[in-house]
Amino acid sequence: MDTVNKIKAGDRIEFDNKQFVLMLDKEGNERMGTRGKLVKYGRVKVQARVITTREGKVNLWLDTRNYDQWTSKSDLHNLVIL
Repeated sequence: MDTVNKIKAGDRIEFDNKQFVLMLDKEGNERMGTRGKLVKYGRVKVQARVITTREGKVNLWLDTRNYDQWTSKSDLHNLVIL
């Protein structure tokens, strides 16, 4: 939790974000359903820029998306400040 309290606006961070990820079979291939690729809700390591911080939340601009997201500080798993 100490690292979370050191975050300030303008910092670059890396953490495990909760988002939809592809489901894989035992061999590592994508699983397919009748409507296409199957997904599940899991964690993926992403990089982001901190826009603003509040007491319990952080506003982030993720490198993989074209919009910002509010995230609870407790949801920043495996956080690294770059």
